[in-house]
Amino acid sequence: MRLKSFTILIFVAFLAVFSAFSTDLRRKPKKKKKKAVPTVVTTKRDTSVKNEVPDYLEYRVESDPMAKKKYSWADSVFKTLTPRERLGQLFMVAAYSNKDESHFKQIDSLVSAYGLGGLIFMQGGPVRQAHLTNRWQKMARVPLMLAMDAEWGLAMRLDSVAKYPKQMTLGALANDSLIYAMGQQVAAQTKRLGMQVDFAPVADVNNNPNNPVINTRSFGEDKFRVTRKAIAYTRGLQDARVLATGKHFPGHGDTDTDSHHNLPTIAHPRERLDTLELYPFRKLFDAGLGSVMVAHLNIPALDTTTNLASTLSKKVVTQLLREELGFKGLVFTDALNMKGVASFYKPGQVDLLALLAGNDMLLFSEDVPTAMMYIDSAVMRGEIDQATIDERCLRVLKTKEWVGLNKNKPVETVGLVDDLNLPETQILNRQIRRESITLIKNNRALPLAIQKKTLFVSLGEEKLPLFFDQLSTYASGDFIGLGKAPSSYQQQRIIDTLRYYDQVVLALLNTNILARKNFGFTDEGVQLASKLAQTDKCHMVAFINPYALQRIDGLHRYQSISVAYQDDPETQIEAAAILAGALPARGTLPVSIDNIFVDGAGLSTKASEKIRSAVPEEVGIDSKKLMAIDQIVEEALKAEAFPGCQVMALKNGGIFYQKSFGYQQYKSKENPNPTAVSQQTVYDLASLTKVLSTTLAVMHLTQNGKLDLEKTLGQYLPSIPAKHPHAQVRLKDVLLHQAGFPAFIPFYKDYIGNDSLRSKWFSSIQSEEFSVQVTPTLYTKKTLKDGVFESIWKAPHNPSQGYKYSDISFIYLKEVVEAVSQTSLDSYVDQHFYQPMGLSTIGYKPLSKHALGKIAPTEYDSDFRKQLVHGTVHDPGAALLGGVSGHAGLFGHSADVAAIMHMLVNQGKYNGVQLLKPEIIELFTSAPNAPVNRRGLGFDKPTPSGSNGPTFDGISVASFGHSGFTGTFAWADPTTKMVYVFLSNRVYPTADNNKLVKMGVRSKIHEAIYKALK
Repeated sequence: MRLKSFTILIFVAFLAVFSAFSTDLRRKPKKKKKKAVPTVVTTKRDTSVKNEVPDYLEYRVESDPMAKKKYSWADSVFKTLTPRERLGQLFMVAAYSNKDESHFKQIDSLVSAYGLGGLIFMQGGPVRQAHLTNRWQKMARVPLMLAMDAEWGLAMRLDSVAKYPKQMTLGALANDSLIYAMGQQVAAQTKRLGMQVDFAPVADVNNNPNNPVINTRSFGEDKFRVTRKAIAYTRGLQDARVLATGKHFPGHGDTDTDSHHNLPTIAHPRERLDTLELYPFRKLFDAGLGSVMVAHLNIPALDTTTNLASTLSKKVVTQLLREELGFKGLVFTDALNMKGVASFYKPGQVDLLALLAGNDMLLFSEDVPTAMMYIDSAVMRGEIDQATIDERCLRVLKTKEWVGLNKNKPVETVGLVDDLNLPETQILNRQIRRESITLIKNNRALPLAIQKKTLFVSLGEEKLPLFFDQLSTYASGDFIGLGKAPSSYQQQRIIDTLRYYDQVVLALLNTNILARKNFGFTDEGVQLASKLAQTDKCHMVAFINPYALQRIDGLHRYQSISVAYQDDPETQIEAAAILAGALPARGTLPVSIDNIFVDGAGLSTKASEKIRSAVPEEVGIDSKKLMAIDQIVEEALKAEAFPGCQVMALKNGGIFYQKSFGYQQYKSKENPNPTAVSQQTVYDLASLTKVLSTTLAVMHLTQNGKLDLEKTLGQYLPSIPAKHPHAQVRLKDVLLHQAGFPAFIPFYKDYIGNDSLRSKWFSSIQSEEFSVQVTPTLYTKKTLKDGVFESIWKAPHNPSQGYKYSDISFIYLKEVVEAVSQTSLDSYVDQHFYQPMGLSTIGYKPLSKHALGKIAPTEYDSDFRKQLVHGTVHDPGAALLGGVSGHAGLFGHSADVAAIMHMLVNQGKYNGVQLLKPEIIELFTSAPNAPVNRRGLGFDKPTPSGSNGPTFDGISVASFGHSGFTGTFAWADPTTKMVYVFLSNRVYPTADNNKLVKMGVRSKIHEAIYKALK
């Protein structure tokens, strides 16, 4: 065995020496007069073909590698290379940054001893790869051309980098400039990591739903769509000097065999290949595509040789690709270790055949030394001449010069991961997903009707998916999570439950792209989806390969069907906003789903000016600086300033920060697993009620001419004794908290005797007499309200005191609103604000619309109610009034609060409705008596001095908002279009806990938000 190995080594050495001295003995290539290739070439458009490639894409890209006339570096390097070194330039082997040192040393040997032309990087991480790149480039005599399959960005192979959508998702886009932008970003990341070639785009027309290897990697089933988008991707890459590679020539779209495992056969006649499969490649060549990858396919119409892959066919590579189609760029083989070729030829043999066929670069060669031995033998036999090898080597070197390897520099590893995950990457990623989501069915059912009782059903994910968490920003619903294969019992349970709901939103999640595995869509899952279709009240959002939908019966009976293509956080966020109407639907289906929904289907919708999720940098915020908010909240949680909270911030309607922290209750021995705070958690808003309900109602009545702020309480409320001073108080002074009222009155104390509630006024059983609910187990009489106002009239009144914050003011304003409108306050704001805005959680009496588990508890009331206040208003006065008051009683989550505040900075418009006039908002949010009284009309304002106020020092004096006793805060700034909301239940379990205020949590967060403003 050792003797045999030694003999082989002697033979290889002999060949190397022989080839070095035999160049002049070999046939030299015939000199051909080269035609000058113009930088920009306009191709003639065939106007007879409908949906032809549009004019704006019909040109040769300026970065066409073969269009450059002089390559001085390539020519000079070529002259210094030996024949063996020239041959080495045609090999590209696979390198893995996630393997061990033994693998790295193998690459060391190939680079140093055989002069490889390049490497294709496979799995690993960016920093590890960068170190290896520097190691091997330093070792190489001629800089290595480094490539990667990065069809959807570097994440196709590496961890810790941004993942772009797959090409089928891109195929759904109406705006191809987004694909160009993606190509530019992928190119920038490719170059940052020291690579020069992206084996993309896929130009295969996927017209076979069962295609196991292309499928979602294709732009779709329409050749014109595929061509347009492939050119856009190519332009993006090559305009940034990264070599694009069209694949898989001559077309891998119509096969149900994976060439990684077997050799697929394409049985179509030449006429069909010319009109369909070859069409995108022709157009790409015309547009200046720099390189192409030849597929492992058996195509009898092109070459009848049995079991011969197109990669190894001279008829395909030389005659068709080079001569007939005139391709001048670099030709790569597909990976030579794939079974489509490796099953029929040994390593080395397959390399020789690929070279003989006309390929330039031998990709993924499994045995370079053996391959070189085979090729040298072929040269000696005259099967291939050195001139041909020289020609291909020079083409490789010219390409290297074009991509900038003549000025190659080491990869800087400092800041590498950050540079590969720039904010603009996230922005584009979100935008592409947003624009691709395709509405293929809409029975006038979208935007989702938030007033309907809704059930969220996740099929494939048992935990609450991000999609439903985001959807809860707009719509309230109950959630049921199911695995991929729900049992018959689970399916029936869902069907039986539906009678309690008006609508169902079904999310299809956690599938795959493989047709041979039914796309990861189980028979049980198909059964449930088909059953839900029969209910005629179900919406479907499919985060799956659209081909999978053809398995569902009754698709036409769904109220709406949205195809989102991919199952990832970005797509789920955007899909929720589209379903709710915050974003428009614009995508078109790139493939057909049976005969029900055909290629090109897609319904458009309009956005309705709702708040929506946004990347911070998209709205001018530095995302890194927002991390300070998390630290502030975590410190407060550790100090037990509150058990949990919601924090939301938005600018120009874009939510750039939205997080939930902690729990609804503190952990304890009695409650070791408290309910975590989520985006759906509903909080007692306390005094935010003043601006989110009562003031809004007053503003609305004022703009409609039904209220005059200069008039008095007595003019609107004849129930006030005529001679009582309160009757003479102007509404304007009431709103400004300068009416002379006391801050508050502990009304409940009038109804307590011997440390218990008087039975004359309270009962644990609801009845006609005791009809006003105080808590779920406590009721009082309607007439108690009269006693409340008796207490108000008896309380001290001091008009000369100037500004003094008072709940009494807003108790009165509720009465004014109801007297003028002849409608209860809760109904009035719901009718004129919450419903038109499409708000799902905000309102009074939360137990009428929310399960108790969604509502954060407040204080354990040991003085009045003798119980934990949970699901009813914390404020005792509001509780006595039945939970609806002008100063307290409102409940909601942060998104609804933020929506109202955004409406105010958006000139009174929201959800396509003009709710308030801009001049009314300006009137109420100004501070007419500043600096003596900082207050606006109902709204709180910053203190002029910046101290001892509700905000941090330095915020715009035009800003406005309010805070709440339970630990709530909402603030808006019309100068920056910023809104900030903080909700907590800091009074749990006792209001004596005032750490929230002492630590300045709310104002610190507010300031951190502004410090992040760019």
